Amino acid sequence: MTSADDTSTNIQSHLYSSFLKGYIADVALHTKGPTWEAVYQLHRVVLIQAGFFRSLFTAGFLESNRQTNGASYFSSPPDKVYVRFDDENITRAAFEICIARLYGGGPDLYFLPSLLPTTAYPLTPALCTSQQDPQCPPNQHPATPRFLLSLLATSIYLSIPSITSRALSMIISSIGPYTVIRYLDFATGKGIGPPAGDDPESAVGLEHIGKPPLTRQHSQASSESIHSSATTKTDDLDITHKLSNLDFDPPTGEVQDQFRTTVEEPGFNYGGIGDKVGEACACWLMRWGADILPYEELPIMRPTPETPSMGDQPSSRDTISSSQKRSSGVILKSPAVWAKGGLTAAWVRTVISSNDFFVKGEFERYEFAARVVDIRRRDGLDENEESEWRQLFLHGIHYCHMTFEELVTISQDVSPVNGHPYLALETLQAAHWTQSLLRQRIVTRSHVSGGRAGSPPPRNKEIGITLDAADLRVTLVPDNIQCLQSAKLYYPVPDDSSQRIGDSDNAFANLSTSAEQLLGNVSHSPDSSHSIPSQANFFGILTPLRTANSCLQDPDVNKTRWSPYPPFRFGVEFWGIGRLLEKSRLYSQTVWYAGSLFNVYVQVVRKKGIQLGVYLHRQSTVDPLPRPSAPSPVPTRGERILNSSAAQTSPRDIPSSARPMSPSRSYYSLPASNSVPSVGLVIPGSPRLPPSPSHLHRSASSSPGSTPPPASIAPQQPYRDPRAAVLTYFTISCISSSGTSLSRFSSSPDQFSIGQSWGWKSSSLRIEEYEDVNAMKGNSEGREVSLRATVLIGLV
Repeated sequence: MTSADDTSTNIQSHLYSSFLKGYIADVALHTKGPTWEAVYQLHRVVLIQAGFFRSLFTAGFLESNRQTNGASYFSSPPDKVYVRFDDENITRAAFEICIARLYGGGPDLYFLPSLLPTTAYPLTPALCTSQQDPQCPPNQHPATPRFLLSLLATSIYLSIPSITSRALSMIISSIGPYTVIRYLDFATGKGIGPPAGDDPESAVGLEHIGKPPLTRQHSQASSESIHSSATTKTDDLDITHKLSNLDFDPPTGEVQDQFRTTVEEPGFNYGGIGDKVGEACACWLMRWGADILPYEELPIMRPTPETPSMGDQPSSRDTISSSQKRSSGVILKSPAVWAKGGLTAAWVRTVISSNDFFVKGEFERYEFAARVVDIRRRDGLDENEESEWRQLFLHGIHYCHMTFEELVTISQDVSPVNGHPYLALETLQAAHWTQSLLRQRIVTRSHVSGGRAGSPPPRNKEIGITLDAADLRVTLVPDNIQCLQSAKLYYPVPDDSSQRIGDSDNAFANLSTSAEQLLGNVSHSPDSSHSIPSQANFFGILTPLRTANSCLQDPDVNKTRWSPYPPFRFGVEFWGIGRLLEKSRLYSQTVWYAGSLFNVYVQVVRKKGIQLGVYLHRQSTVDPLPRPSAPSPVPTRGERILNSSAAQTSPRDIPSSARPMSPSRSYYSLPASNSVPSVGLVIPGSPRLPPSPSHLHRSASSSPGSTPPPASIAPQQPYRDPRAAVLTYFTISCISSSGTSLSRFSSSPDQFSIGQSWGWKSSSLRIEEYEDVNAMKGNSEGREVSLRATVLIGLV
């Protein structure tokens, strides 16, 4: 007796065989794209699995009214149906894969392993190793980034949610330095990009399925008979009506010639699904943007026969001279993320100035911005870009939180490209004045005893710097002296809220996902303090600039308070979370802000499942500072090889006299990959910067058999807040280990007494992401995976 599973397998095999051989087809689908055209012998009963064809064949349109008469049905020639795609993102190979999947077959997809981020190489093996990819197996279709984007676009148009889900999952899981720009361009409506040499025109193994169309004369005659028959049935063949029952909103269109067509507006927008790609790319830039810059500054010589070719590496400047080439190797072309050919100037400004961008602090943000601008300027000055750079240096960096020494260093900093400072001296002077005003507010505030923990914070604990809607309106009164500062910026005090941007726990990998489930995964619940991520707000990472006028236009202006002082921003990183015991803590470096010391710690809570807690802590000024978390001090073999090859290079290939170096440049620990060190890291064998407190913050955490690291050194404390309790609002943005999602937690002002902590514990911060998988497998060259977070705090 045959089992139900065997019967199902036999039926699927029979259907796919009929598809390959064109047996007893009842529809001849004449399909035309912008650059391709073919006729396919297909079967209605299979095609209607796709929403597009289900509406086409079952919604009362002409194509659903085939005249049959008993047995003669099977001997009649298949009906001819014409479909034309004006969407340039729909390619022949992607269309054929979609059709083959409806029949339960089609070739497997092959993505180059070197372009896939891994635990050991989160910046991809292509960038960090000399690994050479094997050839694509003969019966598999090369899943280039361009093809994956086309598959996504095609499946959305045809309304096949299972394929859309799979394509979206593959795209998000393959975001890396060589793919992020192409994927981001797609999300912003620029399409899938030009074809590459390794993109087959037809799906592998299905080259014979699509037949060349008939001669033009025959084709016209057939179309005329179809069209005349259509006019006797209905006068309305608008494609919008035909697709009215689709699960995805199709673009509007009309009938042109014999082909059913859609009329696209400039650009390509795929709604929430396209936005989800953009969100994941934006999150990746938040985590890895600073790590990728050294590769673009100094491309590295690697002993590989050839650069991994997927045809999708963004165009980049060839900055390597012929004298650098050696017969034993070739230069791996660095990805263009920050250089021209990568992010647009507007995106560069938005990413660097974002509250979620991972850098240590504002001075490091400034230095990073200067390095990026230098790279762009070396390819020629562009006035449109220069306008963006002026906004970046004027408003994207909070200079009022820098030390006086750092402000002096910046005032003397000159671009080696155009010989001018990056910003005006007046901006730095205004920042120092703002810093002094905040200090005066704090030190002159009379001492108020703190209330019990957890009680509502009394307003009399505030220092009186926030404004409400009425106060903002006063600043705009012509007779008011503050009206002269109409361009002054204000910063919102957040409410309690949380938001998730990007990939949601790989929610798109399920091949059985329905249209409703898929659309649910990409939907967002409106929040009182967070706008829905979209292209307009750079997929959720935009930090808007708000004047009094723009604040008053906010829908929640009557419920929001505003501060004239920019919040304090800093980045934290935690290592070894996968080995963290319950109730144990990992601490960040300790920072000073507005007269108080703060740090962040994480701990694991194993109640109702495993949850990871993230907390902001007001540190005592007299107690010893906790040691900050740090990676293992023992380098891997890959690091030793890389460091030996990079020992004779310098972070910036410009005269040292052109850019004064501050001791605080040495912040970043080694990135979680066998890769080029992050911004400002001292490479073993290269000239070291003088030791400084911020440098010593990189002390390693203790481990069995290792020497305990030195205790953390306290940051400079120009003054102390005399109050026992302060009211502080804060936001913590935790970026996933892959960088494709971000969890943002915001808190309204809470009372922080000395030693008090506030924060969250959440199952959305998955601890499995940070387990050292390679180490658990006994691989001594495994890398720890860090948790990176950006923190924003402000007084009220």
